[in-house]
Amino acid sequence: DDDDDDDDDLHVLLAEEKKVVGVMNLLADAAHNFTDGVVVGASFVVGGPRRGWAKTALILAHEIPQELGDFGALTHAGFTVARALFYNFLSALASVVGTAVALLIGGAAFVGREGGTEALSDGDADATRWMACADAFVAGGFAYAACGTAMAEMQ
Repeated sequence: DDDDDDDDDLHVLLAEEKKVVGVMNLLADAAHNFTDGVVVGASFVVGGPRRGWAKTALILAHEIPQELGDFGALTHAGFTVARALFYNFLSALASVVGTAVALLIGGAAFVGREGGTEALSDGDADATRWMACADAFVAGGFAYAACGTAMAEMQ
């Protein structure tokens, strides 16, 4: 009987650990999605609509397999299909927040320029600095997501 109790305790502990890994995955994915949104917003600010939409298409292309993997990780962690879809969708909304933040910050940085943000070009020093800051922020977000996921798995 003690062996059965120990087995039950172990199963409960493993189930709880899987759920924690699922939550960690959601948090890392939200951070990743936020940084994707920053990239998209910065592309619209610096490169205008043409570059912004091109970057959006590229981000969507890499997000489709990413989100499928996240869905699989969540269901493996014990989330129901409906909950996995719902929480994955909520996590994806972080990209909208990231885009809004980049548009607000970037738009404020370039307000009052002749021609608005359409006048920005690759050779513009301010635009180059803005993209460098956005890229550094995104790189930090990717490092966070990778470390957060790896640390959860190492536990």
